[in-house]
This record gives sequence, C-alpha cells and structure tokens, in this order.
Amino acid sequence: AEFVQLIQDRKYKEALVVCDEILCDDPESAVTQAYRDHLMQTLRGMEQVLDGGEGEVEKFQPVIRVQDSVSTRREWVTQGLERIFEYLMQRKHEALKALGEQAVAIFFEVWVDTEDGDLLKEKTRSMAESCLDNLEVDLLQGEWTIVEIFEALNLMRYRNELDPGSIQVLTHKVEDSTRQYAKKPMVTVKPAALGGLTADQLLDAGLEYYALEITAVAMPHLRKALSSQPGLRDFFKALRRRRFALPDHRDSESTSDFYLATHLVYFYNNYNGAKSRHSDIPWLFDYIRLCTELWILEGNRSPTAKLTALDCVAEGLDVLLGAGAEVDEPLCKEARSFVWQTARPGGWFGISADSGREMDHYDILHPTWTAVHALRPRRTVDDHRPSQVLRDAAAEAAVTSGLLDGSLCDRIWHLGLKDPDDAIGGTAQPKVCNSVMYGGRGLFSEGAKPPPLEYKRDTAYGQDGFITETQSEEMWGSKSPGAEYIMEVSLDEGWIRDEFCGDGRLRRLDEVLPQWMSEGRCTQELVQRKDGTWELRGDHRTAYVGLNDPDRNPAAMANDALFGQMCGNDERYAELDPRCNSLVMVPCARASPEDATKVEFSAIFFYPRRGWRWQGRQELTVGYWWELNEYKGSRLG
Repeated sequence: AEFVQLIQDRKYKEALVVCDEILCDDPESAVTQAYRDHLMQTLRGMEQVLDGGEGEVEKFQPVIRVQDSVSTRREWVTQGLERIFEYLMQRKHEALKALGEQAVAIFFEVWVDTEDGDLLKEKTRSMAESCLDNLEVDLLQGEWTIVEIFEALNLMRYRNELDPGSIQVLTHKVEDSTRQYAKKPMVTVKPAALGGLTADQLLDAGLEYYALEITAVAMPHLRKALSSQPGLRDFFKALRRRRFALPDHRDSESTSDFYLATHLVYFYNNYNGAKSRHSDIPWLFDYIRLCTELWILEGNRSPTAKLTALDCVAEGLDVLLGAGAEVDEPLCKEARSFVWQTARPGGWFGISADSGREMDHYDILHPTWTAVHALRPRRTVDDHRPSQVLRDAAAEAAVTSGLLDGSLCDRIWHLGLKDPDDAIGGTAQPKVCNSVMYGGRGLFSEGAKPPPLEYKRDTAYGQDGFITETQSEEMWGSKSPGAEYIMEVSLDEGWIRDEFCGDGRLRRLDEVLPQWMSEGRCTQELVQRKDGTWELRGDHRTAYVGLNDPDRNPAAMANDALFGQMCGNDERYAELDPRCNSLVMVPCARASPEDATKVEFSAIFFYPRRGWRWQGRQELTVGYWWELNEYKGSRLG
C-alpha cells in the first residue's frame, strides 16, 4: 500500500527505496524487481532531460537555471507578458491582427483573476486596453461576416469589463449585424450538427457558443437580441457521450482532445474568472489531471514532444489551479518544474520570438502565453459577478445536458481510435516466457507493437467452450481448473472488431448496433444503459473459458499489471489501468453459427493500447478487472 501511494504521489525515489527494502528481505521477488527496473528507467529519463540530455533535448534547455519561488514566478510572469505585448505591437501590429481578440484575452484573463491593488493588475489592464484600441479601429472598417460579428462581441465584452460605462464604438454595427439573426442561429455549426465534428471543429464551434452565452450575461443591453441564440447547454449536450484520447505527441487528435477538455472548463468558469471545483464535473477534471501527468512523462521521454508537452502541461496546470488545486501539491510542483525546464532568457518559454523558426504568430506565442498563465498569482476572493453568473448557468447546463454523466474510465478511449480504418495493430508476434511480474508464464513483445490477439476458448468446457453465469460463479468460487481463464464478453469499450460485415476492422459500436438492432439481427439480449452504453445480458454465448495453451492461445498468457495490488471495483483501478496495462480488450462481432444472417458478440481480442511505448523487450499486460483478489495480502498491495 505504501508503494502504491508513493507512485500515485510521484515520489519515485522514495518508491525505489521501498523496493530495495523488500528485495533485501526477499531477493527472489520478481514483481518487486520488475517495478524497480521500471522506476530506474523513468528516473534516468527524467534526469537526462534535467541534466541537458542529447540531441534535440538540448535546444529546449534553459540557458539559465530558475529556482521556483513566489517572487521568481511573479518576475517571470511579468517579463513574459511584456515580451508577448512587445511582439504583438511590432511590425504594424501584424501579430495582433493575426490573433485578434485572443490577443486581448492573454492580458484580460490575468487581469480579471488578479487581486485589486496588485501592480500586475494595472499592467495587464493597460496592455489589454492597448490591444483593444487597435483592434476596434481595424474592425470598424469593411463588411462583416459571422467571423467579424463574433470578434466584435468579444471585444465589446472585454471593453465593458475593463472600462464600465465607456462609449462602445462597435455597438451600432453589432446591433445592426445581429438583427439579421433574430430568427436563425448565429453559430456556424447548428446544435444538431455538432455530434459529427472532430475535436478541433468542436473547439471552434464551442468558442462561438461560449461567446453568445457570456455576451448575454455580461452585456444586458444585448441580451434581448441574443435571447433566441443557442448557448452552452446546446454545446454541452453534444458532448454528453463523447470520449477523449490519452496523450500521444505523434497524434494531433489526442492534443486536440486535451485542448477541448481544458476549454470545457474555461467555458464553465469564464477562463478562471470564477472559481470552479473538481466536484463540478469530476470526470473532466480527472481527465485533465491524468493527461497533465502523462504529458509531463511524454515530454521528459521524447525530445520531439517537449514543445507540445509544454503547451499541454501549462494549460493543464492553469485549469487545475483554477479548480482549487493546492500550489504545492505534488502534481502542481512537478508541472511547474517541467515548465521551468523550458525557460528562455528574457521571459520566453519553449521558444523565443527570435528563434528563427518558421512558425505562425499563435504558435510562437502560445508556449509563453500558457506558461505565464500557469505561473501567475491568483485572486483568493471569488467576486467577479459576470463569471459567477456564467458559472451558475453553465453548472445547470452541465446537469441538464448530461455532460456530468460518467466516470473517467467511461470518458477515455483506451484504444484512442478516431477512424475505423486506423491500423493500430502491429505485426510482431509476441512470445511466451517466464513472467517478471508474478512468476509462471507471461507474454512478451520484443521491442515492437504486437498484432491483435484473439483470446480463444477451450471447447472442452460447457457447451463448445461457452458457460452460463451460474457455471462461471461456481468455477470461480471453487477455484476449479479453468477458473482463472474465464472470459466475459463486454461492450463497455465502445468499439468492436467487426467480422460480421467486414474483415475484422475496428468500428464504433454506435455506428453499427442501432442498424443491427432495427433489423433484428442480434441473437443476444442487449440493453442500453442510461449513459448510452450497451450491456450484454443472459447466458447465450457471452462467457467462455480460455484455452490454456501458450502455442494456440498466447493471449491467455497475458497477466494484469495491477493484479495483487487492487480489485477491479476500486476506483483507482480505472485511473491506473491505462498507465500500467499495454493491451485493451475489444469484443468481436461474428455471424451466428446457427444463422449466418444473425450477429453475436462471442469473442474477445487483445489490442495494443494506443500511445504505448513499444521500445525494448517488455511484458504485455491487460486489465482483467477482477473484483476478487487472492493477492490482497501481497507485499506491494
């Protein structure tokens, strides 16, 4: 238990000491030795980055070392904001025009969450107003499309907050432009079409829905004109069943999913204008916390991921601090340490404006932008009225839309697939060798991604290998031969291997099941839960005993990395499974042997987990989610 807690707290060196103590008493403990080897590899990777490393790592090393403290953070936040402002104002405001209202947001969001009387509050207010002055003049010229209307709504809101009662130069043009949308949605993507969008497209759409909601809250004189427009409730509803990918710097979609998640929080609390809490949307904050931790590891392990990881770690830290995380809790300290690794002279982070790299203005500024927002001081009093009103409205919308539904496990893609044609299976056949975790046999890859493996049944049991629920309980209760190889087919993952209509490609369950159900093709009883997921019921070919044969059924040799530490019904299991087990169970749809025009879910395949590191020889493991655990008394559990 002590070891598990140390790992959760990211106290890796202390965990290493525990391993050494256990090995002194029991030198033959294979599982302890395996954990020690993994810890040493992790620590070596972290030290390589901290000490300079080689190759591409070096270009992101700071020229100077920065000691984290309250005063140092304030100094670097001030410098960073000054560098950004100077960059925006040079070359006839070229970068300012490119970023538009987002440039104002860089300073406005710091201003609104800084204590009154703080010099930083006055400095960011002045910077935000200077950006506004220039952008308003440019926006008044020319014809407006829907893009310019939303730009104007955001600029008016910032001006109204920064200088209440001032004359709004954009008012008349905004009123004239919005009048044409009195009886039709102003948004680019209507609510009914949100469900089919990518994460990037959803984020762009969400910015419009959020702008309409906050403008109506912050500017009462426009409330009537916007009263018929969609808002956050409509946007949240489109996300009530969406799943999110775990970090992988090689796949832009996983980064997009993370940014969509952080912006859901920003929409909820008006970019930290109001305080939010983990309990508001637990799965969302759990996802952001998990991804922040994984992005730190991703950035430390891969030099090419460093810049992307900086953006994500800093934004994740900003969100978590806005949700009440303690500044000095382990993850926040580790995230700040990661941000400091990327510090550049003069107040830049990750990359400086004079680096000579060909990047657009947004990409040059965003690392420093997110870093200073993560490191900045924050208000202790939650008294920003527009943000409070928006948060209360968003909280109600989250409940009524179903956004609150589900746990972290329900909300992440363990496979991470976005496209049914994704080729996630490798070709390197794994080998069965002695397990380094628990003794006995284990399944190993030799430095390459394995192919999908079927968990085959033993036809000597039950009826052609299939057993009833009663038989399963009796076998497990008596620990009779074959009990540890019982496999129950579940549809919880949301993806299936389709051998009924296709050649075994992966498909989303909700893409095919409604049609099969309407055509009466399913031979098994299926029930849809309240959260939209599906459950197999009854005894018709839904559970079977796996074949205990390493040559014909190597999948059965895969162990569970969490076995002996916690039960499958422990909420920590859902959090640790994606980090510890390299394989994922996927149900297979096949033609019924009794009627080839009917379909059944009667087999399980083990697929390689998306984003997993396949370098080097490693034992392949899978989460079995067993609730009964003979090894509760083990020394590491």
